[in-house]
Amino acid sequence: MLADGLDWNGLVIYASKRSQLVGSARTIEGFIEGNIDYRDFDNCSDYLIFGDDGTVLFALQTKTQKYQVVTIVGLTVLESFDSFDDLLSNAFNGHL
Repeated sequence: MLADGLDWNGLVIYASKRSQLVGSARTIEGFIEGNIDYRDFDNCSDYLIFGDDGTVLFALQTKTQKYQVVTIVGLTVLESFDSFDDLLSNAFNGHL
């Protein structure tokens, strides 16, 4: 099964483009659109954001090349990982 993005149990992994969720009036954020939107906030230009849960962002800090879980407000680093797989594992485990 293939999927373009994920919106499950509070976790959103951005889709390739902003689009309506099947069977719902809600939309899922697009990867490019979401990152462009976050560029408007201070210090977010250093992050490539893959998803969020409304409280934290799941992102790559481009200067350090570390995958991080950071708070949306204040961009406080909560956890840091060496791989994208570890970042996603953390995101999924936090929303089981």
